Amino acid sequence: QMYLADSVDPTNSKRLVTGHRIRCGFTRIAEKNWIPFARSGKMYFVYQPQPHEVVAVREDGFCEKIYATSNTPLQKVLRHHPTWHIRGSGQAVYVDDASATPNLPKPHFLALFHIFDTATGNYAHFAYRFSPDPPFKVLQVSEELSLLTTSPTSGGIYFAFASGFAVHDG
Repeated sequence: QMYLADSVDPTNSKRLVTGHRIRCGFTRIAEKNWIPFARSGKMYFVYQPQPHEVVAVREDGFCEKIYATSNTPLQKVLRHHPTWHIRGSGQAVYVDDASATPNLPKPHFLALFHIFDTATGNYAHFAYRFSPDPPFKVLQVSEELSLLTTSPTSGGIYFAFASGFAVHDG
């Protein structure tokens, strides 16, 4: 389940902070892969990347779906591969550096998603950029990210998983 806590001070591990359960989506099964981001003082989550559903968390812990947009290339991929499911992964990072992002030289959020193939159990990972302004439309999707995999164990599959990233300033 998803929880949200405020006033977290990572330098003070002794201070107790209470997490509040977010009450949206499914509440009786495990949910994960939501992509949190903040904009104009509000907390949002990408509930799912395709369609790109964005929810806002209210103070009572409930969510409201406020935007849903679709990305035509991702729609086509899913139509041609019915066993593939697109899921979120980690937080979105705000980027406003035209020199660092010449293929999209304007402010945007950068996030990850993964495709899970229910037929094979394989994962494929992608970066994507979405607008920093409502309705937060998908702007670009990368090629598949090349990740170093682990060796399979006990008849398993080669495996790698990108769960998030951090931006180093300087």
